[in-house]
Amino acid sequence: MASKELLQKQRLQRTQFVHLLRKIEIQVNSSRDDILQALADHQASIHKFFQIAIAYIAAVHRTGQNQGTFPIALKLFKATFDRMDAVFGLVERGVERPMHDLTEHVLQRSSM
Repeated sequence: MASKELLQKQRLQRTQFVHLLRKIEIQVNSSRDDILQALADHQASIHKFFQIAIAYIAAVHRTGQNQGTFPIALKLFKATFDRMDAVFGLVERGVERPMHDLTEHVLQRSSM
């Protein structure tokens, strides 16, 4: 009798584990899609930003006002760094959220 109960308990645990894995898969896929979409949006924004910045620097250079090119280039690099930092932060948060949720869920299951 005890062995039958043990088998049923193990079967139930396996079923719960498979259910948990499916939930994790759905969360990971959803987060991945969100991250990829956000990266695509930021990529288009950064691409447009570079086009405008390069056109501006080229125009300044053509007019012979080269003295102002260096500070403009520094501002361009700073703005690029800020945008890339924002993108990487977005990806990091997108990965941390499902990991945190998974950890909470596993801890809740283990305390039962």
